Amino acid sequence: MFSENLPRLVGINCRSGKCRTKERRQSESTIFLRECVFSKFKKGDAYEDYFSIVTHKTASLIEAASHMGAILGGVKQGKEMAMKRFGHNIGIAFQCMDDTLDYIATEEELGKDIGKDLKEGKITLPLIHALENASPEEEKTIISAVEREDLGEREVNSILELIKKYQGIEYSIQKAQNHAQEAKHMINGFSLSPEKEALLAVADYVIERRS
Repeated sequence: MFSENLPRLVGINCRSGKCRTKERRQSESTIFLRECVFSKFKKGDAYEDYFSIVTHKTASLIEAASHMGAILGGVKQGKEMAMKRFGHNIGIAFQCMDDTLDYIATEEELGKDIGKDLKEGKITLPLIHALENASPEEEKTIISAVEREDLGEREVNSILELIKKYQGIEYSIQKAQNHAQEAKHMINGFSLSPEKEALLAVADYVIERRS
């Protein structure tokens, strides 16, 4: 059963003995998102680009794992699809919260310098939200700063202030909470059991984690 169902779980096309995955490397997706957001920035499009990449990266991985468990567990198709959607929403919630950790976790919790993602030019949801709401002048400041390879502490602090001003962190946490709640809703049809309690705990952990 595992070998028969694995291709449809992880998006592998097997033809003439050759298998191809839809998986993208993180570095490639980061570059793609930077191009989408900065090359021809247009209000509203950045959100769409961000969630499209998250869906094809983090969400697709956790979705596949959840779907696999349902298939191997032999549940009915309705519950199989519910588990797939559970994983999808957990994946999006995980990434939204992960994006906030660069700003809200301590260095001891995170295991790296605060603002490191920003210094490396990584495009996070709090940054996108600030960019979407920034004035034209602030917009230029964000884009020019993040495109620099030698982003200094002064520029980092300036962008952090804009993220704070436009509540980018709060926005991202709210998005994460919404998807975690939707994930829980997806398994409402499952009877109460230790397994279901564990899945509900996963949804809570995704929001509460700080590392």
